[in-house]
Amino acid sequence: DGPERIDCALLDVNLAGVEVFPVAVKLREAGVPFAFASGYGREGLPADFHESPMLQKPYLPEALKAAIAGILR
Repeated sequence: DGPERIDCALLDVNLAGVEVFPVAVKLREAGVPFAFASGYGREGLPADFHESPMLQKPYLPEALKAAIAGILR
């Protein structure tokens, strides 16, 4: 068997001051669907990610389920 495939990812925009955009670039190149989670809104995203799915923090479990379902479609 080869490496396991990632079905999707939810990326927190800022983890203790470390931005996640290099990971998002790699996921996009690999064709892995993802969404961002952020309290900053779309203004916190670089222009090339403004159309990416976004989950606004804080979020409820129902919103998380909906976001995952949306990126898996």
